Amino acid sequence: MNSTSKTQRMVESGLMIALATILSMLKIYSLPWGGSVTLCSMLPLCLIAYRYGVKWGTFTALVYSALQALLGAVDGTFTMVALGAESGVYSTGIFQCPYWAAVLGIVLLDYLLAFTVLGTAGIFRSRFPEKPALGLALGCVAAGLLRYACHIFSGFIFFATYAEWFFGEVGGFGSFMLSSFHGGLLFFLYSVIYNGTFMIPEILVTATAAFFLAKAAPKPLICGKA
Repeated sequence: MNSTSKTQRMVESGLMIALATILSMLKIYSLPWGGSVTLCSMLPLCLIAYRYGVKWGTFTALVYSALQALLGAVDGTFTMVALGAESGVYSTGIFQCPYWAAVLGIVLLDYLLAFTVLGTAGIFRSRFPEKPALGLALGCVAAGLLRYACHIFSGFIFFATYAEWFFGEVGGFGSFMLSSFHGGLLFFLYSVIYNGTFMIPEILVTATAAFFLAKAAPKPLICGKA
């Protein structure tokens, strides 16, 4: 890759990081118990990963993840009040640690890993070289599911204490869950369901938008140079 191509790739990546950040602030809807579905905020990063490959896509997504962590710090996501920590101790239904360790773990799972894995969206490029719409859409699904898994583990480890409250808020289904499951299994199911309420729609919206974008755009614009 010559210097012009490298510059173009860096400029495109910077623009896509900025676009993804803006889109992450535009909510299609927000859930009453937390979480929201954004206006395809994952798509710009998935597109970069598809255009330039998983390696570059992962680097770009890592930069974006660091920016998201900084934004989380600015809006108070990691304060002791927000995390429910008392006297410097963070405690959930299954996990207890110093406040700083909880912050580090949440930053790692809910931000750095959760958004960096979006760089894997280019994995189907070579499998469907003549069908970029299909390859990009499948890549968005795969990357989105990896992000979903990161949030599940974070919720299970760090936010299990909210399980009973959450199921108490959702009516009959919640009552069934509380009466049928207990301990670690309840905490895990809580994280799967809670994170799924926004991650599954987010994945579907992103993959659908990716498919129609790739269908409508000229193939070179979608494929780029990996």
